[in-house]
Amino acid sequence: MRVTYLFIQKNTIIEIIYQLPENMKHKIILSLFAILFLQKSYSQSVAGPITITQAVQLGLSNSKLLKLDSMKFNQTQVKQSQIKDAALPNVFVNAGYTRLSNITPLSFSFPGNPEPITMMPNIPNTFSASIGLREGIFNGWKLKYTEESYNYLTKATQLDIDKDQSEVRLNIMSAYVSFVKLKLSQQIVDQEIVALKKLVDEIKSQRDRGIVTDNDVMKAQLHESNVELAKSDVDNSIAIAQFNLCILLGLKQGSIIETDTTGLFAAVQLAAESVYESDAFANRNEKKSLDLRVQASQANVKIAQSVFYPTVSLGADYLDARPNQRIFPLVDEFNNTWDVGVTVSWNLTSLYTGRHSVEDARQQVSQMQVQSSMLDDNLKMEIFKNYSFCQTTINKIPMIALSVKQAEENYRMTKARYDEQAALMSEVLDADAALLQARVNLVLQGADAQLSFYKLQQSAGDLK
Repeated sequence: MRVTYLFIQKNTIIEIIYQLPENMKHKIILSLFAILFLQKSYSQSVAGPITITQAVQLGLSNSKLLKLDSMKFNQTQVKQSQIKDAALPNVFVNAGYTRLSNITPLSFSFPGNPEPITMMPNIPNTFSASIGLREGIFNGWKLKYTEESYNYLTKATQLDIDKDQSEVRLNIMSAYVSFVKLKLSQQIVDQEIVALKKLVDEIKSQRDRGIVTDNDVMKAQLHESNVELAKSDVDNSIAIAQFNLCILLGLKQGSIIETDTTGLFAAVQLAAESVYESDAFANRNEKKSLDLRVQASQANVKIAQSVFYPTVSLGADYLDARPNQRIFPLVDEFNNTWDVGVTVSWNLTSLYTGRHSVEDARQQVSQMQVQSSMLDDNLKMEIFKNYSFCQTTINKIPMIALSVKQAEENYRMTKARYDEQAALMSEVLDADAALLQARVNLVLQGADAQLSFYKLQQSAGDLK
């Protein structure tokens, strides 16, 4: 089934609209305005082409994952401040009023004293105001090691953010290169379609002169249609890649991204594998973070051991009361008193039960150390895998470039033979298809080599 596209001039469309009934005319005009508005709001071009470095900076600034990591880091800092707050002295104030029931005053008469002395007067209204201070002097170094543990964890959290930042950077760079790869493939297919149209026109001219048959024309047209179908697939892939790239960069959906490929596919020079392995052990944030968590778990062992020690605290109070219970006999007036003391407390049961908490903390240290060793092995395997793959993709480029030259020469010779009626049209079209595939493969291989190099850099902690 053939589909014919009709292109109607603008004046003809206006005449058709004005010949319609009023109610339909208004609906069509409103619909056209809505389409134009939606098209304008959906397709927004980013000002000027953006390089891969600019894309990374834009994506990092708009990454929701990194914003969430920043919030988690702030929360860790708040918890660290809470630990420091626990070391501060506790200062408290109290004030109160109490109404007591009336009692019969207790009085005593002493020889030589004509007036009885009231020992317990009836004072129904009592007032008090006090200020106190409590400060821990020694608690088995619990607060010290708790603060030390949280210092390690805070630094580890920052390294986790750096790790996520590296992964986001790699995702953006991969999406950017994949988008460029599709755009370059589209350019090759577009050039192929232009060349095929010329070929079809040439074959039609030869048919009109009786040199070739209609079957040759139909074969060329079929080949052209297949390439156009392939182009539609490439166009769809470009639309999807551009949409995903807009999401990664924090741009509005439908924004048209123009890329800058200057120096993007420069020749990659690999160092020795041992260099990337050494960089991974020195630079990978996962390893640094895990090492800090091991130190934090070692501090937790010392925190658990704090139960074996007594606690010593200092206390002081100042009281102004009416009546003041420390003054005898009681009088209905304000009097102030103070006290200072030291308290020593030792839970002897914890000398037995605390050992289990200490052993639990030590087991956590052992687990963290094993995880660190496992990470070292994983880093070695990851570097070896990415290095081997990168080396293979780079080594394939010259071979694919040679296949492009061979395909070009094969097409040239086949076309010349066809012009001399020594080859079939199917042979020409097969040679053309092979040339198109070779050109696309060269673009894809160059992009894959660049992506594999980015991944190798990321696994070595060198991706900038």
